[in-house]
Amino acid sequence: MSDPRKIDRADMVEALWPTIGPHTAESVIEAARGIEELWRYLAHATRNREAAALSAPADVYAAVGALKQGAHSAVQVVRQLQNWAAYVSSVDGLARDDDRADPERAAATADYAVDCLYDARQGMAQHAAALEQVAAALSHLYIADRGEVEEGQR
Repeated sequence: MSDPRKIDRADMVEALWPTIGPHTAESVIEAARGIEELWRYLAHATRNREAAALSAPADVYAAVGALKQGAHSAVQVVRQLQNWAAYVSSVDGLARDDDRADPERAAATADYAVDCLYDARQGMAQHAAALEQVAAALSHLYIADRGEVEEGQR
């Protein structure tokens, strides 16, 4: 952080949700809500190309690179949630709120969640791979200054 008056927002996220924990249901849910809000922020910030938010290919490259890394982490998170759903499907006392007397139906519902999380993980992995390709393509782009353009036309 070069300017002590400027807040490094990524550092703020680390301060609010330290990687090493503590990890609680509340902190996990709040982190997911934070991600949701950040996606909304990005949706607004990138909604038109005339906005000055991202004017250079290097800016977009940096943003895509961060999203790519986030997507790889998301693959891991979804895999771990899938493992949790697989575990919970065999826990004694698992029940559905609409049919508490049928533990097999509850287990089948958890198994269905496992399958859905598998699909989500595969989709997220494809998303991450596509972002890698975008980053690779963007890494070669820049906007030439007027002198470079005139030189190239000779």
